Amino acid sequence: MMATLPALLLVVCGGGLGAGLRFLTGVVLSASIGSPWSTMLVNLAGSFLIGLLAGTQVGSEWYESFGKHFLVTGVLGGFTTYSAFALDSVQLLAEGRLFLGLVYAVGTAVGCIVAAWLGLRLGS
Repeated sequence: MMATLPALLLVVCGGGLGAGLRFLTGVVLSASIGSPWSTMLVNLAGSFLIGLLAGTQVGSEWYESFGKHFLVTGVLGGFTTYSAFALDSVQLLAEGRLFLGLVYAVGTAVGCIVAAWLGLRLGS
């Protein structure tokens, strides 16, 4: 248990930072591009950064002892908003905005996969 306590503390601290960044980013982006697109942009950026970190740092001592806990699981886990994406998608569909809901859901899913792949490729 002692070996996991430092990792847990890194995740908790990173998660708080990521959630705070998500909130601030959401405020700024919602005012400029509106919701749900601000959520999509956050998820695309987070997916890209996770891929980039994985491509450049996996296997390094720094990544294994700090980066994957603090940055990937903590900061980027707190920053990205898959549950908000799911809710935005369902709300658009429930409002009868089927085309917009489908474009948003498919665009986010495919876009995040492509963003993670690009980050991984750039980092490798």
